[in-house]
Amino acid sequence: MRLPAFSITVWGMDSRISWTPIVWLVILMAGLSACGAILPKGAPGADLDGIEQETAIVVHTATPRFEMLLDSGLEAANRGDWAVALEFYTQAILMDGSQARSYLLRGNAQASLGNQAQAIADYDQVLAIDTSYTEAFNGRGLAKAGVGEASAAIADFDLAIALTPGYALAYRNRANVLIGQGNLNTAILDLRTYLELLPSAPDTQMIEAQIADLEAALTPQANEDGLLFADDFSDPASGWYSNGDPAAVAKYAEGGYLLGPTQANVAGWALQGLHFTDTRVEVDSMKVGGDEDNYFGVICRYQANSEGENFYVLLISSDGYYGVGKRVSDGALTLIGQDKMQFSNLINTGGAANHLRVECVGTQLRLTVNDVLLVETNDEALASGQIGLFAGTASETGTQILFNDLAVYAAGDQ
Repeated sequence: MRLPAFSITVWGMDSRISWTPIVWLVILMAGLSACGAILPKGAPGADLDGIEQETAIVVHTATPRFEMLLDSGLEAANRGDWAVALEFYTQAILMDGSQARSYLLRGNAQASLGNQAQAIADYDQVLAIDTSYTEAFNGRGLAKAGVGEASAAIADFDLAIALTPGYALAYRNRANVLIGQGNLNTAILDLRTYLELLPSAPDTQMIEAQIADLEAALTPQANEDGLLFADDFSDPASGWYSNGDPAAVAKYAEGGYLLGPTQANVAGWALQGLHFTDTRVEVDSMKVGGDEDNYFGVICRYQANSEGENFYVLLISSDGYYGVGKRVSDGALTLIGQDKMQFSNLINTGGAANHLRVECVGTQLRLTVNDVLLVETNDEALASGQIGLFAGTASETGTQILFNDLAVYAAGDQ
């Protein structure tokens, strides 16, 4: 009879020891000689306590523990040996296929090896076991982005953030996909949130430089007349987007841009996406629907961060009032330098048109209506940001404000 060759794997080590049949035969014979060729047998049912220790043979099978396999995989991953890590994780899954973490680790290894489809399958398995596994949504988002499924990737990052709002990596990863889609403003917000959550992140300088580059890409250069941007709203693809409030209409219409809150005590606004610092914004405005007890105007220095939206807004109303407001961190809109909006008979009331000039220069905020300066105040909270259009209603619904012929100039060009 031929004895088979045996091999012993020493887990946690890179070596494999092979023992030839001859060596095994020598060991086996030596073992038998040491304890006698014939083992003593007791009577049926006899107590084994009387058998001397050296006559008992105990065979131990060395089976690696599940955790040891994962640890070995992590060690290989930490030194960048993803193929070896993948093998260890696979062996762990064969031992126990009910553990979500082993699929997550194998998915990470597959992704690192460029096997995005296999990685997605592993992340799917994680989420089949545990639907609240934040890291699996983040990993699957990265893998989907790697195969060109940008919208699906963003959806996974959204879920990761919804489960764990403080999970910084999901913001950074979502930003990179948003940049590929051309959504630079939201990408900037995500990158800023990432730095807020990880102020000592090792890639802080790189992220800050990336934010600066994105903002530069969104900052137009002035022409010889100082004009930075102009829009007569004749092109529905010119880039305006609303704050998304379902209680407000925001759309290109009637040859201009229409803002209309549909509920009482609600405001809506629209942004263009470009970034400005010191600017003068001019625009025509007209009430085309609703009550005169309203307020509307121009936003400047709109910013957003993880705590919410921030902006200045310079306002008038269809019943002749004006003021300068500020919103910080999604808080209430408050007036700057005024306890309440002030009345001016220089504002055209009802459905008559008004020409607004809004200047945000340094810390100065100025509102000119129909070529007459009505208010000037100071605030240093916000230094730069987007411009926008704003409309709100008080107790009556149905307000609709039409804006047209907007122009943005560099500060100082009158």
